[in-house]
Amino acid sequence: MTNTTDASPDRSALVYRYHERLYRLALLTTGNADAAAALLQQAYREPPAPDIDNETPLLRALLPKQPPRRRWRWSAGDGDLARSTLDRARADALLQTLAQLAPAERLAIGLAYLGGYAPDEIEPQIGGLPDGATPAGLLARFRASAAHALDLVPADAGEETLMRLDRWLDGLLPEEESIALRRAALEQPALRDLRDGMIAVRELMPRALPALFAVAPPRALTARLLKIAQGSQRAIVPSLSARRARATLVLGVLALTAAIILLPSLLARSSRTATPARPTNVAELIDAAIHRFDRPPLQAGVLHEQYLVARDDVTYLIERWYDYAAPNRLAISVRQEGRNGTPLMQVSSDGHSLVQFRNFLEGPNGARSIDVNVAESEARAVLPLLRGQPTMTSFGRAPGAPGDPGPLFLAQARAATASLLGTTTMLGRQAYLLTYRTDQPPTPGQRQAAQPSQVVLAIDAETYALLDVSLIAEGAAESSAHHPIQARQLEVLHDVPDEQFRLATSSDVTQHNGIASVRFPFITGDQVISLEDAARRAPRALLAPRQLPDERMRGLAVAVDNRRDGQNVILLYEGEFQNLIVLPGPLSNDARRDGQEYTAGDFRYQLVRGPQFGGGLAAVVYRPNAPDEQLTMILNDEYATSEERQATLQRLIASLTPVDTQSLPALRRNFEAHDAAAGGG
Repeated sequence: MTNTTDASPDRSALVYRYHERLYRLALLTTGNADAAAALLQQAYREPPAPDIDNETPLLRALLPKQPPRRRWRWSAGDGDLARSTLDRARADALLQTLAQLAPAERLAIGLAYLGGYAPDEIEPQIGGLPDGATPAGLLARFRASAAHALDLVPADAGEETLMRLDRWLDGLLPEEESIALRRAALEQPALRDLRDGMIAVRELMPRALPALFAVAPPRALTARLLKIAQGSQRAIVPSLSARRARATLVLGVLALTAAIILLPSLLARSSRTATPARPTNVAELIDAAIHRFDRPPLQAGVLHEQYLVARDDVTYLIERWYDYAAPNRLAISVRQEGRNGTPLMQVSSDGHSLVQFRNFLEGPNGARSIDVNVAESEARAVLPLLRGQPTMTSFGRAPGAPGDPGPLFLAQARAATASLLGTTTMLGRQAYLLTYRTDQPPTPGQRQAAQPSQVVLAIDAETYALLDVSLIAEGAAESSAHHPIQARQLEVLHDVPDEQFRLATSSDVTQHNGIASVRFPFITGDQVISLEDAARRAPRALLAPRQLPDERMRGLAVAVDNRRDGQNVILLYEGEFQNLIVLPGPLSNDARRDGQEYTAGDFRYQLVRGPQFGGGLAAVVYRPNAPDEQLTMILNDEYATSEERQATLQRLIASLTPVDTQSLPALRRNFEAHDAAAGGG
């Protein structure tokens, strides 16, 4: 219950709840960041303390009251462009199609694709459209124009024909006309191609448009909106939910949505009791689950979770303790379920000066144990990489090593446009149920046969932890459900003793000062050399990527053999969700190339398979005029589908550049020490 000094609602909660989505809608409406910011500020000035559950006054205020004075000039960033699955030329063509529409038409399209509104829900939100158009008619006309812009249909395809096909695909034609059109599509290849083009654009728009506008409001704009909201009321004490939302917002507002593929806003409309900090649609819920540690929903308390992971015929128990408050103490263990012996793997950090690994499975020399003494700034810097353990996709993993497949399911749910089933109670906690269909679930283990399945995910409503994954196979096995992930316990405790976050030590445990790499903690300090030294040692031009998946990734140049002057040097980049390795020379003989040659910038490459890559994606890279001068790149990306991973690897290869005096200043930034806050504290 809101605690206030009068009957007015806490208007700052309106900012926390709606402003990110409204900002994206304003961007789509205006095509200009400055105009969108001005429009959003005006929207929050106008409504006289509206109902917190009624977004309509804010949406209507996004309509400019006079023709825009600023030119449409919106262009998506490279990361958002990749998630849209469009190249730059096609993305620009789609944005130009939007630019030719009236602002009210663009807002209606934004409500459909960024807000998840059905056509019959749009007009009550924003009023009428120009020339008496209906939202359904506008969307059909827009999809026809987009199909032309994206070259999905021939240039001479008539708009009326395309709109008729679109209405048919929506089931809006009379039965006789629908049957006739279906028969014509079967008999006429040209009409069938038009139908396929309209199907393609309908499948593309829910993914492409949200990705092209996947941007968080600038911090300064958020501050101005809060000032506007707080200035419109007097001495109101923020509710507990608003305070929680504010704390979360400060940490997370600068981070772009990892993958914003917006679906119908069922969460916003199915729960009147949702706090402002909670997601308002399925895409945001999946995003919250992906970022449950780096954009935490809680600022205090210790998360204790246990969950089972079924791999082939073995079930593993993963246990995690995580302190939401600084210094974010952490302890993770993996053991075979039902066995109380030594865990298969343990990782812990006291957040201050000690990071411990036991039976760590990702070292280049196999399972080992090590205690690493670190500075507090270093403990903070490596925390994002530690808390993602045990990972499913990482170079150097032993075959059959247990890992957490949860990220793979969340990535697939995001890409498959999962939908909301409702809510349930699990382990005595409220949870959201999401569902999607796939032909290939990312089940852990060696058996990877394709099996069309319905996937149901249960996500905890407070911590956004993945509580359960159910696979319901289609066909003969449709009645049986398999649970590759199943939570056994989840609680948030007030406090936990420090001893919980320290592992016993012994003479068998190696001692190190400083941690060079989290993925490979057994790399010693004298193996790490400067990028300049690595370029000097290389027998030919050393190549490094100019553009990384995340600019915050930590770069290392590692001398593998002769640490003093050996030429065998690898480049290693580590981030919270991705890591990248650049190896000199070709791969060993047990690596299988897929036989297909791909092009990326000035380079050619072939994808390769092999047990040494774990769940990562590897490629042998070479120039067309020097096919024998090869290097190997291995990308691990936890929260990506195989298609997204391959697109990222292609961009990395295309960005390879020789390390020389001209490129060093820019490339060196990735190899400098990072003291960035780990998040969550």
